[in-house]
Amino acid sequence: MIVRLGEQAKSLIARDPVRLRLDAQPAGLDFVRAKWREPDLGSVEVRHGSVGLKFDKVLTFDATQDTASFGDEGITEIDVNMMLGDQDLIGHNEARVLYLALLESLRKSGWKSTVERGMPRLAGRDRFAYTMSRSATMGLDVDYSPTLAEWMRIESQTPWGFWREGVYLEVSFMREHTMLDVTKPGAYVVTARVRTAKEEGRSLVEPVDRDHWHAALPGVLKQLDILREGEERDLSERGVAILKDYRDPPLTD
Repeated sequence: MIVRLGEQAKSLIARDPVRLRLDAQPAGLDFVRAKWREPDLGSVEVRHGSVGLKFDKVLTFDATQDTASFGDEGITEIDVNMMLGDQDLIGHNEARVLYLALLESLRKSGWKSTVERGMPRLAGRDRFAYTMSRSATMGLDVDYSPTLAEWMRIESQTPWGFWREGVYLEVSFMREHTMLDVTKPGAYVVTARVRTAKEEGRSLVEPVDRDHWHAALPGVLKQLDILREGEERDLSERGVAILKDYRDPPLTD
């Protein structure tokens, strides 16, 4: 299945009316949804301009269009859940290797690692240590490969953020919390969220400000910059290296 950021939800459904269903909410959000079951799992390719991103072993697919407020933008967010391996259960180290290979394939295809706005610009193990001890929302660095012991410490839904040519991508995993014995198999699901730059910008403002996000965003970004500067100042005083050349990606397509 191919889905394009910016296309209308109804046009997507028209291409596959058997598989896809429309869930229209009273608040004006339209969701296009699909599910697959083993052994016939799905394949979803997301396109936006010259950017193409393919997901295999897909379990669920959700595309969102804000028909009420931004209907002319079409679909602005896509969420995909997929299996990590070929079986429901997988060894934890095998899961680590497969997941890191997925991240590496993204990096090699041009996706650039991002740092959450408002968070200190850290890399490598410094970023891993900060995320583990301070804030899981900080996310992790694609250029750092955690050991198996470190992998087992990562909380479900800790993100790895990426950006490429006006598209934001967040990848994370969920694992069954009752199956954490490293000597026994675990259960993993990988989640990917793809957003347009405008939708990324809207996600930063309060829900009440969503419809006039352009006006609210500068103040939000200013506050996030202040938070980042304070954290970076404290970390620098403790000898932690800051990525001073890093710049947040644009919030325009």
